Amino acid sequence: MSWLDKIHAEHADWALIGAVQSEHPDFSKADYAKIGAENALGKIGLEMEIGKENTEEEEKHRKITEKKNQTMEKSPEMKVVRLSELKERPERLFSTEQMGLLSDKLLSRHAARLQDGFVLTVPAGKDAGEIIIRSEAEAGSALHHVFILEKGAKARIVLEAGAGLKNGRDDSPALHTDLTEAFLGEDSNLSLTTIQDYPAKDLAFSHYFHTLGKFAKLSHTAASFGASLSRTRAVNHLQGVRAHADSYQIFAGGRERKMDLGALTHHAVPDTGGKMTCRGALSGACIGIYKGKIRIDRAGADTVSHQSGSALLLSPRAKAFIIPALEVENNQVEAGHGASIGGLDGQEMTYLRSRGLSEEEAKRLLLKGFFDSLIDKNESPAARRMLEEKLAQKEEELSSGT
Repeated sequence: MSWLDKIHAEHADWALIGAVQSEHPDFSKADYAKIGAENALGKIGLEMEIGKENTEEEEKHRKITEKKNQTMEKSPEMKVVRLSELKERPERLFSTEQMGLLSDKLLSRHAARLQDGFVLTVPAGKDAGEIIIRSEAEAGSALHHVFILEKGAKARIVLEAGAGLKNGRDDSPALHTDLTEAFLGEDSNLSLTTIQDYPAKDLAFSHYFHTLGKFAKLSHTAASFGASLSRTRAVNHLQGVRAHADSYQIFAGGRERKMDLGALTHHAVPDTGGKMTCRGALSGACIGIYKGKIRIDRAGADTVSHQSGSALLLSPRAKAFIIPALEVENNQVEAGHGASIGGLDGQEMTYLRSRGLSEEEAKRLLLKGFFDSLIDKNESPAARRMLEEKLAQKEEELSSGT
């Protein structure tokens, strides 16, 4: 029995695992029995592009990087292997502390169906540049990636997951699970962007676990656009002094989609920092929920951590819930949170209409501005471009209120 078969066997009895976790009762109405039943896995198209520089901005960044690091060419090469091709279980697979693999049905279901992914190691001092990983599934899928950045390593990684393979699949919903683990060594820097855009009838559950050493820096943008029912969880463990994690989440949907997003930043040691921000736009009868939590341990003195969330409701039937939370065990910190939910600004709409824009054009312009302020924080030119393209595709659905 292979190591992958052993993992499948360990989590085969789904009924023994605890209840699916969610933050709102509307999500408990989903037919989780169907999720637990046999769900066909299909072929996965998986590709990686490394160091692709195809815009003036990216070329400029490459030249600046080379100038700053003249020894880059002499540094060891990255190690990239497919999970399905490994003969032994990767050391860090499912090794993140507090993952809760046995207490969350969706994580356990992922382990029982695990198919493929990449294990990528960026050696010490190496700047990996831009890395784009695209996946397309013809039916259900279970992808798992492990990213390891050694001391002083840098990378800008974009994960785009969707379903575009043509195989004559029927209209039955498919289950997609994606799990990413990132380990940031001392003084490493990772810009990670994850984009989920599965078909409207599918179910998508994405999990991200990040462990940061001292002086490590993480910027993670998680964007959810597809699936009828989706859940996203991002967890940042800051385990080294001066570590910093920025967690951004973007969600946009219409019709009757249900989108459940959550983020946790855990400050376990002194002198760490971070920001958590979400922005969402909902139309039709879409329901969106975001729960962000900052946890500061007793040992986390001098931590600076803030969070905020905002959602736009573009139809009377849309619902949004922004739930910030703080768990602070040390008084020598700076922490805060804020939340806002509402519609498009009436005065701004009136101003734009008075300048000759139609109501549809005015809505699209305001939506673009709403998301651009978050997208602009992304360090990856490719990620910014891809997020802008995805939101442009969603604008008609959102501005029409369907």
